[in-house]
Amino acid sequence: MSTNITYLALSYNPPSSSSANLTWTNVAIGLGFILFDAGLSSLLRLGIGISLLVASLRCMGQLALVATVLQGVFERKDPWSVVGIVCMSSSFIGKIEIVEDESGE
Repeated sequence: MSTNITYLALSYNPPSSSSANLTWTNVAIGLGFILFDAGLSSLLRLGIGISLLVASLRCMGQLALVATVLQGVFERKDPWSVVGIVCMSSSFIGKIEIVEDESGE
């Protein structure tokens, strides 16, 4: 079954497989855009280049860690592992919200 989505003269044909095919080449392309933006920020003296680079590297590290953990959980095909991850992440997010409320941020 093939689905075509057309919106504002742009069309998208979804891939036939059910999983995304992302490689380190895709990450390198994204990092190239970040480096371009940081260079442009430096050129225009906006002062956000370093924070942009730090944020993007931190994001890549966090996503790689989460992907590694979730890959292991889903490969086990155990529903209780998924429930455990959901409970742990909900608890962690709740603790962060409580600390932010108490600190007044």
